[in-house]
Amino acid sequence: MDNVREVESAPHEALFFSLRYLSLPDLLTIQRVCKSFREAINGDPLIWRSIRVENPISRNLRDDYLLKLTAKAQGQLTSLTLVGCWRITEDGLLQVIRSNPFITKLCVPGCTCLSPGGLVKLVEGGGLPRLRHLSLHGLYNITHEHLHRLNSLLSPRNQPLSQRSRRRLYGVQNMAITDGNEDTHQSLDIEICPKCKGTRLVFDCPRDGSSHECRGCIFCIPRCEECGQCLCPDEIEMTFCADLLCPPCWLNLPKCLLCNRPGCARHAGPHARSPGAHFVCESCHYHQTSLLLC
Repeated sequence: MDNVREVESAPHEALFFSLRYLSLPDLLTIQRVCKSFREAINGDPLIWRSIRVENPISRNLRDDYLLKLTAKAQGQLTSLTLVGCWRITEDGLLQVIRSNPFITKLCVPGCTCLSPGGLVKLVEGGGLPRLRHLSLHGLYNITHEHLHRLNSLLSPRNQPLSQRSRRRLYGVQNMAITDGNEDTHQSLDIEICPKCKGTRLVFDCPRDGSSHECRGCIFCIPRCEECGQCLCPDEIEMTFCADLLCPPCWLNLPKCLLCNRPGCARHAGPHARSPGAHFVCESCHYHQTSLLLC
């Protein structure tokens, strides 16, 4: 009877096939469910070939835990994304790279303890012989020399393109998204802005027939938080969170009952963006409460 109960309580085998499609927080949670899940997750290196660390894990991630996390891949790690992991140092990243020589994609946006010069040395040193894409927006003191050197090291590893076939659009939460596919043929995510000559993310305009004049960083060309298109001064509409919208996006979103302004995806909750929603924004609610207290 005990054996029968054990078989009945074990997870269905089909559940194990879905593990490699889960995010990192989900994997760390599910491995606590039972011994079978823990052994399946920790014992299968294919699940850990691509690791993406975001908030809230990134805020407390240190070098020692990153080493333990990447060790689960057993040297087969191919993609590592660390978003805002400001505690990760170059020494810690170097140890991960030495244990995982097959990395083809390395993304470290907002990892402010890393320096562009240190990443140049990592690529030059041969520790990443298969690296094809490097994402480093949000790092400090990136110069034109750093970009030129990294491009010269990474571009020969990628297939040459006869023309620029991918567009980078301005997406939700100021993140770069690629037109049609998340994978990009570009070696680096940042480039030299054609307008201000700064080393930043440079976005294209999703409008049909847009010219090269619409290309630029977010500091040079204001863009709609919803659709990402460039905005002329007479087209700018405001949200209750002070972000910018184009007139069509402004019209399609629910408005605050008091100030008649919508909220962007970064700051407005789901209740304030559902069709036909009736709500009062936080700013109006605060002023209304202050008047009642007075």
